[in-house]
Amino acid sequence: MAVRHCDNDFLAKRIKAWVDDVTKGRVDEAGLFERIYED
Repeated sequence: MAVRHCDNDFLAKRIKAWVDDVTKGRVDEAGLFERIYED
């Protein structure tokens, strides 16, 4: 839902990748904050 309502393409891609990783159980991947602010 967050991705559908996001006007920023950069943020939408980061949110989608994070949701995909969490859904697949990849807990050792970077968190959402790190993906947005430390890239």
